[in-house]
Amino acid sequence: MFPTFLFGQQTSDLPVSIIPKPLYTKITSGYFVLDKKTKIKYSESSKEERKNAEFLAESIKNLTGVEVSENRTRKGEGKNEVILSINKNNAENDESYLLSIRPDYLKITANSGRGLFYGMQSVLQLIRPEYFDSAKNSNEKILIPCIEIKDKPEFKYRGMHLDVSRHFFPKEFVKKYIDLIAMYKMNIFHWHLTDDNGWRIEIKKYPLLTKISAWRVDREDQSWNDWSPIQPGEKATYGGYYTQEDIREIIK
Repeated sequence: MFPTFLFGQQTSDLPVSIIPKPLYTKITSGYFVLDKKTKIKYSESSKEERKNAEFLAESIKNLTGVEVSENRTRKGEGKNEVILSINKNNAENDESYLLSIRPDYLKITANSGRGLFYGMQSVLQLIRPEYFDSAKNSNEKILIPCIEIKDKPEFKYRGMHLDVSRHFFPKEFVKKYIDLIAMYKMNIFHWHLTDDNGWRIEIKKYPLLTKISAWRVDREDQSWNDWSPIQPGEKATYGGYYTQEDIREIIK
């Protein structure tokens, strides 16, 4: 259950667990109940709304175990509905969004699919951690506090860097890394694939790049600046590389 101080007060000074801090927040009374009867509404003619609706439904299921359904006919605000709406007339930038959570519905309005995506990230951050374990979520419903949020990024370029040349990370880790930085509304993934310490991308015309340069002798038990030289007969066992299919999957 949410702390009582979240309800019945209308002030932007109350703490809200959203990172980065939204431009404007106003907590109102009550909460929206998200359960298996909840429907995500979007316009059938909008590919961006549909893609975001699918992402949100999948994220809620993976996070909490609660399955919500989709409704392709978006007309008004009904009861127990999540409404996604792209408003092309919105003068804000394409990553801005408006989030309105009321007892009857939850609505995200944005100027583009990117804005909808960041609005949904705020919704997911409002889900309290005790709901994350679906095995313990016996009520099969999620309480989300009612709130009004208006948000847009202060910086156009918001990136994180991952150096896989010095230390190789498998494909699934990279995908999880992208999910996490997106959760905090970062929009650039800087992937450091090659350096003198390792070559991580498959080039079919030059197979030796990955056969030789993707591997080195394991010195992970030593500090980086104190690595001992490679000795004759030592096998290069540390490393790895991404196939072209891996790269395509991660980009997608």
